[in-house]
Amino acid sequence: MTDLSIIVPVYKEEKNIKPFLERTENVLNKIGKKYEIIFALDPSKDNTEKIILEEINRNDNIKLITFSRRFGQPSATIAGLHYCTGEACVVIDVDLQDPPELIFDMYSKLNSE
Repeated sequence: MTDLSIIVPVYKEEKNIKPFLERTENVLNKIGKKYEIIFALDPSKDNTEKIILEEINRNDNIKLITFSRRFGQPSATIAGLHYCTGEACVVIDVDLQDPPELIFDMYSKLNSE
């Protein structure tokens, strides 16, 4: 079983995927639990999907849900929640406005009580 699922709705985010993963994977490795990062992708004409697929080849903890058409962020979030297998789940945007480093603090707080 997966300990922690990270749900990431994405649309036109080709420039944000790699910086997001670098910071998020550092945090998840620091936590030291089994994790999955699930990108829920509304299709776009940029290279978002291609970059995510390349990252999946590098790290098999990364997963991708791709929609047949654009459904929007709420639907992408719900799909990620439905698909995830973690005992705990974090929904976070890929644009780094919410720092992935907060995942460590949230997970620590969750497990301290």
